[in-house]
This record gives sequence, C-alpha cells and structure tokens, in this order.
Amino acid sequence: MEGQDNYSLVNMSYLRGAHGLLFVVDGTRGETLTVALKLRVESMKILGSGIPSIFIINKTDLEPEWEITEKVLSSLEAKGVTIFKTSAKTGLNVEKIFTTLAEEMVDKS
Repeated sequence: MEGQDNYSLVNMSYLRGAHGLLFVVDGTRGETLTVALKLRVESMKILGSGIPSIFIINKTDLEPEWEITEKVLSSLEAKGVTIFKTSAKTGLNVEKIFTTLAEEMVDKS
C-alpha cells in the first residue's frame, strides 16, 4: 500500500493460528518501539485483544546508549504491556521470556 512501510503491515497469514506474540525492540533505536506498538495494534485487530504479548527491549548490554527511556517503559507497563529487558549477546531473560509467554498462553486457553 502506498504511504506505508512494509514493517507496519500485518499479513493475516503470518498470524493465523498464533496464540502469543513477541515484539522485539532495539533499545538503541527508539523508532523500533513505535513500529512494534503499531504492529501490536494491527495484530490485536486480527487476533483479538486477549492474546498474550510481550515486548522484548533488547540490548541491555548497551543500555547507556538506549533511546527508549525508563519513563516510556513504565508508562507502557502501567497500561498493561508486558515488558522484558534482554540481551541477545548475554542471554539475559531470554528463557524467562519464553516461559512467561507459554504460561500466559496456557492460562488463556
């Protein structure tokens, strides 16, 4: 579609059968949070608002360079958004994220 980037469009076939969503955000690039929030809204339109989702704010090993502030993250958490800070480099919280999503999916079923 004209006027939209490819990352802001959600293809129904990608979501068919999904029971949980993970949104990976680069903490050093604030625009990735904006895109992820848009994708969440579009996904919820397709799947319904009850599907568990987690926002993964990656690159805790570079946290001093983050463009996403703690205030923004706290505001999202206050609105019910589940957020984990992680590092693909160190593995921080990676297992916990998948365990949490799986538990939320089981609780919803």
